[in-house]
Amino acid sequence: MDATNATHEPCRLHGVHWWSLVALGIVEVGVSGVLVRLNPVAGWDENVYLMSARHLVGGAPVPYAHHRPPLFPLLIALFGAHYRMLPALAHIGCVVVFFLILRRLVTPWMAIGGVAVLMLSGDLRYFGMLLMTEVVSVFLLLTLTLLFTKRMWRGVGAVGALLVLTHWQMTVIVPAVLGVCAVGRRWRDCASVGTGVLVVLLPFLVVSAAVYGNPLYPLVANFTTNTVGHGLSLPQPV
Repeated sequence: MDATNATHEPCRLHGVHWWSLVALGIVEVGVSGVLVRLNPVAGWDENVYLMSARHLVGGAPVPYAHHRPPLFPLLIALFGAHYRMLPALAHIGCVVVFFLILRRLVTPWMAIGGVAVLMLSGDLRYFGMLLMTEVVSVFLLLTLTLLFTKRMWRGVGAVGALLVLTHWQMTVIVPAVLGVCAVGRRWRDCASVGTGVLVVLLPFLVVSAAVYGNPLYPLVANFTTNTVGHGLSLPQPV
């Protein structure tokens, strides 16, 4: 096995490593479950997502924020009465995926230490208490990074599309990945990334075209909202 491939081999974990991980896992699950319940009064953005989710499950009189990405309201609707567990599970997922990334790159203790640092990150913990897209976006970005290190290009494209549907600013991620592949003239990898993106985005584009008459309407509405205010210059969906 050459040196290049060896750097991508997961480091071997011994008993003391597994026990350390179990201890960290118990703390992570416990703290995530407690913190997510410390924000019983939802703020503006949280209420917007909650109203959009309610609209999706049949609350027609409740307004839907058509200028926001659709994936997060869908997740809230799918979680139903347990929607407040969504950021907690996303935070736990961040910790797990981050360890899987570090395990491929550094020694076991460095990977465990890195996970501990992420667990103690105040910013991520703060957003873990809020019903917002930040922690879910971090989880998806870490997942994309893991898939990138494994050269699973269709998965990279699919997760990149999910990032776009979660947070509009993440639209830059897929072009960045395609740029990296293009610089290395890995055109087949570029095609695989594009396939993954298309498979995930196509259903949303079709629905958007059917509902709004424009497959990119939510993205355009968001741009208008941030420039002229509230998307009032755009035709409103019927």
